[in-house]
Amino acid sequence: MATLFALSTKWKNYDVFARQKLETFQSSRPAVLELASRYKALISELSSSKPADPKAEEVIFSEMMEICLWGNATDLSLLTNLSYEDIQKLQGSAARKAAEKNILVNDLPRVFADLKKIQKERPNDERRIDIVLDNAGFELFVDLILAGYLIKAGLATNIILHPKSIPWFVSDVLPSDFTALLNALADPQGFYTGATVEGQKAGATGENAKSLSDIEVAELKFLFEDWSTLHSEGQLVIRPNSFWTQAGSYWRLPYEAPKLYEDLRESDLVIFKGDLNSRKLAGDVMWPTTTSYTEALGPLAKQGSGINVLGLRTCKADTVVGLPEGKDEELKATEGGGGESGARKWAWSGKWAVVNYSPARPPVSFAKTDLGYPIFSAEFDPYNRGYLTVGGGGGENKAGIANKIVHTQNLASLTPVAELDLSREEDSVSSLASLTTKEGLIAFTGIGSSTADKKKGINEHFRSFSIAYPERVKDAEKQKQGVIAPLSKTCLFRPANAADKQTYQALVKLSPVTDRSTPTRRIGAIATGLAPTGEIVLFEATSATPDNKSVCARITLEKGLEPHDLDIAVRAESKFAVAYCTDNGAYLYSLAYDFSKRKATPDDEPTTLYKIQNSTTGKGIAPPPRLRWLTPNHLLLLVNNNPGVELLILHVGKPGQPGRVVARKTLSSSIKSAVSLAVCSLDADPASNERQAASSSKPSP
Repeated sequence: MATLFALSTKWKNYDVFARQKLETFQSSRPAVLELASRYKALISELSSSKPADPKAEEVIFSEMMEICLWGNATDLSLLTNLSYEDIQKLQGSAARKAAEKNILVNDLPRVFADLKKIQKERPNDERRIDIVLDNAGFELFVDLILAGYLIKAGLATNIILHPKSIPWFVSDVLPSDFTALLNALADPQGFYTGATVEGQKAGATGENAKSLSDIEVAELKFLFEDWSTLHSEGQLVIRPNSFWTQAGSYWRLPYEAPKLYEDLRESDLVIFKGDLNSRKLAGDVMWPTTTSYTEALGPLAKQGSGINVLGLRTCKADTVVGLPEGKDEELKATEGGGGESGARKWAWSGKWAVVNYSPARPPVSFAKTDLGYPIFSAEFDPYNRGYLTVGGGGGENKAGIANKIVHTQNLASLTPVAELDLSREEDSVSSLASLTTKEGLIAFTGIGSSTADKKKGINEHFRSFSIAYPERVKDAEKQKQGVIAPLSKTCLFRPANAADKQTYQALVKLSPVTDRSTPTRRIGAIATGLAPTGEIVLFEATSATPDNKSVCARITLEKGLEPHDLDIAVRAESKFAVAYCTDNGAYLYSLAYDFSKRKATPDDEPTTLYKIQNSTTGKGIAPPPRLRWLTPNHLLLLVNNNPGVELLILHVGKPGQPGRVVARKTLSSSIKSAVSLAVCSLDADPASNERQAASSSKPSP
């Protein structure tokens, strides 16, 4: 039908549903008048100089969103058998409050928190919210109420409205509906009494044809003036696109409409209104109702999509996701819910609603720089992830590749801002850890002494360096260099290990900072590599120049075993848990340390947490295991089996008790072995408020 009109001479922009949409808006008169009055009062309140009340702000935000949610109960294509009186009952304030209990999933607190965070981080920048519209008439009126509120409340500076480009399912919004609505509000008396063109089209009769009071007229004209101003100043933009009327799901958006997709990526929040939009977001697939909203969104929620998606939907079809376990069955058991038929009839009436939110998953950033020498160690600033320190080199050689420590900033480009050439007569930087200072960092490193010194029984393997950050400047060409300077070098290993020409410092770790007011109340650990007898040395990391007086405890391994990895957790104030692994297992060593008295109370013996049964692959010796603490009581262990790679989470109890495997994951068969492991903390789970963790393992070739 749209094609026929488009090919005509005088009917190109004709909307066959325009009259019905105006009639429905006019029939919503009681709700329109109520909301107009409340909107004018709210905008006046927001424009006053009264200090903001955070709790009140969130309550108002939720109320405005819920009004917008239930506004789509006027969907003409699904309410054709209801009278005007029935429609009015769906729209009043009392009806909205009663319907709050019918919102099955409500992610509005998360949305509000994210918008406030963006407002705080970018107070003077453009902050944009997009609304993919559904129905005209009263629902469009409510959408504009929401848009005006979001701008006046400072949660957005610009609102982009996305209508359909051609008449679609009866009540769908077209750009012309926006104009018609503003015209109705410009002369509300004429609209409701039939004196204007819009009023005549709507065919005002009965109660809806009565004259408005002067106050009601003033309140409706206030909306016209407010929204017209926002529109003329570019804060309220209408942006149709033919994609919204194409067949198929919105999973196709990135490749079917790449310009639209990239445009939406510029938005801080994209709100999708209504049942059909929500179904197309989820591919209109019969997902299990417990499927997460993020999973159902497919490509729109993948890593790096960059789109914050909010779905406002009153359910009118079977496709529903994000429900708690058992909720679907509970609703089916209600009267008219479907019962033994198995049909999801409860989801057909529009009685129930969902407010689903999927925050954008940031892209995995990638940057590469060529330093011209092998890198053996790297460490981020614990407080500023924009700074990365790396160390490496060619080892002991007088004419070959240099040994260096390099400090970089700006992870998008890994720009070196400080560099120190080390002696070519000594070993390269084999391990590195960072301690924060006011001026920058202290880098603790492992650098073996020269062969000549080792022959004399000297191996000052433990070195410290100060790293002073460069002053930040806007012009990259004027960027000054930071300064890296040596502070100390000492030997903490036992003499028998230190003097061995093959022994080097393979590992160095510091305990995490748990209190930023006392960032130096930390301990550290170093471990040998290729030593006659494996050794781990624990030391007090409160000084920039540790020495033998700083040693807290020593762990001596069985002959022939190497400490391949270690990590430190803080279990209580001044109580530390040191986990380490060898080829045959993972172990725990607990230590209490009194920083004021510089006195340690260590375990007598390490606890065996987990025994590794198999350390070979089909092609020989497997890469060694790796481990990281997830929480003070949960340890992530990576094991190379025969064949394949396995990740285990161990619950770690009291000293002396073995670890208990609480989760186990065998990696894809395409990964034959893994050689490294890293862990980072993610945001708290909004449902349980528990911390989450992400891990990465590097597969070997």
